[in-house]
Amino acid sequence: MRKYFFILLTALIPSTAFSESLQDQISAVESADNSQQQAEHTASEKAAAEKKARTTREQAAREKEKKREQDYEDKLRQAQLDDVGLDLEAKKAKVSRTNDYIDQDLKKQAAVTDKIQSEADARRNLADGAKEKMKSEGRAEEKKAKGFWSF
Repeated sequence: MRKYFFILLTALIPSTAFSESLQDQISAVESADNSQQQAEHTASEKAAAEKKARTTREQAAREKEKKREQDYEDKLRQAQLDDVGLDLEAKKAKVSRTNDYIDQDLKKQAAVTDKIQSEADARRNLADGAKEKMKSEGRAEEKKAKGFWSF
């Protein structure tokens, strides 16, 4: 019976050991599976974080480019406004100078008109003076002629 008990005992020991070993293996597989899932989860989180960071960088780059283009357009618009302002100032200066030239031309024409008027007045005065002189000489001649014939 001891022999029988020993055989039974030896038969039970390996099954217990085997069951413990199987349990350990299952636990090890579950642990490995959990580790793999954890690693996959960590990798997916890392990939998501990298994708989010890349998207953020791309968006920042787009906004920076957009701002650069906006700054360029603003500077271009300002340059155009400055150019229009300078053209306007040049036109104002030209009009002002044109007005000065017109004023000088009008003064010159007025001076020519005054000169012509003065020359006309001088000729009229000379003509009137010559006329009066001739009348006077004519009256003097008449008196002289009367006086010579009428003793």
